[in-house]
Amino acid sequence: MTLIPRNAEQLRRVASSHTKELKKQNTQPDYTNISDTMKIDIASMKKSKLYKETKNYLSQEVAEEELMMTLNHYSLHNYRDRVMSFIAKITQQQPSAFTMRVLAEFLSDILNEYNIKKNVK
Repeated sequence: MTLIPRNAEQLRRVASSHTKELKKQNTQPDYTNISDTMKIDIASMKKSKLYKETKNYLSQEVAEEELMMTLNHYSLHNYRDRVMSFIAKITQQQPSAFTMRVLAEFLSDILNEYNIKKNVK
């Protein structure tokens, strides 16, 4: 194989004609080779473990329960309303599953650090 000496303009013209030929050949995608196993089955997706875990993660009731478990762990169960109003104040919307989980994680981290520094058991 020998290289043909060309300048930049010639290379650009050759590349442009080559891409035009490729576009003419592949104008429509070919869906004839899709097998039945590749088709999406919504019913089986809803029965899957991953779907249930995702739904559980996005559930506001589950997130609120996790927040209450965190507060109970640190004996702060009477602060539930105060924490919820704090979330609403900061985000300027009703507490969502995400904000409750993030705040529970934050409180847990802060209180763990405090307990370690003050040697609380």
